[in-house]
Amino acid sequence: MPVTETNYAAPPSFYEAYVYQFTNLRNNKKYLGSRKGSVDDKYQHSSTSDEFAEAYQKDSLKYEVLYYGSHVDMLHEENVALEKVDAKNNPEWYNKHNGQRRFEDIDYDKVNALYDQIIDGIFPTKLELLEDHLKMDRIQPRSKDDAEHQRDIAQTLESCNYDVENCFGEGKGLRVIVLEKSSKNGEDIRVDGSHSVGGAKKSKHVREIPVTRIPFEDCKDFTRREKVALGLKFNQKDLIRRKEISMEDGIKFVYDNYMELGIPYNSTTNIKGLKNFGFKGSLSKAPIQTILKHAKNKIDAETPEESGTIWKDWKAVPFCTELSDRVTRWNSKSNWCCIYMSSGSFRPDRIMELLYNNRAMEEGEIDKLNCKVFIHHPDKYTKEEVWEKKDKLHWIPIMRNLIDKKYNIDIVELDHHVEDEN
Repeated sequence: MPVTETNYAAPPSFYEAYVYQFTNLRNNKKYLGSRKGSVDDKYQHSSTSDEFAEAYQKDSLKYEVLYYGSHVDMLHEENVALEKVDAKNNPEWYNKHNGQRRFEDIDYDKVNALYDQIIDGIFPTKLELLEDHLKMDRIQPRSKDDAEHQRDIAQTLESCNYDVENCFGEGKGLRVIVLEKSSKNGEDIRVDGSHSVGGAKKSKHVREIPVTRIPFEDCKDFTRREKVALGLKFNQKDLIRRKEISMEDGIKFVYDNYMELGIPYNSTTNIKGLKNFGFKGSLSKAPIQTILKHAKNKIDAETPEESGTIWKDWKAVPFCTELSDRVTRWNSKSNWCCIYMSSGSFRPDRIMELLYNNRAMEEGEIDKLNCKVFIHHPDKYTKEEVWEKKDKLHWIPIMRNLIDKKYNIDIVELDHHVEDEN
């Protein structure tokens, strides 16, 4: 193989897949792909380009491994990299397509660019009435509001005669960042400075507060998660006299990314974000490793499907009554019989026995040829490991091919979540 140069990024202690790139050293043309497996296996590439196949045989190539991570994450990174250069339409690339986006990403380059513009004073900061900001919509990227920090701001303001522009030192005062017309209702929204507003209110004698407004044209392309990332960027660790981002805030960021965008907890998107907010570490090194672990535990504990729900136990009151009534209604229908069972103890023999017992046994009767089967899941493990990976795969095809030759068996999986305030 004519690979004359190699460059492997340092691998983590564990990874499921990786992103690789070939560069033709003769003309600098590139091919990028992803692979599930180890960099030590004998895999070469997945290109279907005849041009690249010829170059692979004849030209000197540089081979690089760029990223490591989960399979889904590496497919996503492949897509992001290829879309960035529009590889499928770019004469400098061999790729025939740009891959497939796996989840909506967070553009940290865009977030950091706007952050730098704000810090550099591109957007003017002016004093505005505090009262106008007390009821303004806000994005609170933190895990909670900190009353102690608000009191600290209020005491600082009192000690400097309420100089809101220099209370933390010359030129270092309170700061409120507002994105104009950017709330879900088209109103102005605050992305940073909620503690400043709260602290100023607690001080009782502050009437005006410094506000930096970002025109709609400069932030109209920001997603909600990118607005959150901007707010966290302003509270990154080590900024003077700020309430710096906490571990809980980092966990909330990763958790909400999963809930709103479907971003895997261990995604490089989250790792980039946490580093962007000042956290140290990596996928395999604390504190980032610790944040990801706690976020995963929160996701597993609260959101197999969505937050704010509990697992629905169909054997408990009031759900057991509801299920019993449904079975009774179906049994009373003409030409139907009905039964329910747990996905952890699926019994095809009980279904056959029910159909047999509902055959015509007296003059004028007809066989009941339709059977409704309600399946309830006692827990997440039984649903995913016992039912979906074993019994459902094994028994449903058998029933479809044998029993369904004469009978219609309608298997219905009952919903397994209910709102925790329902």
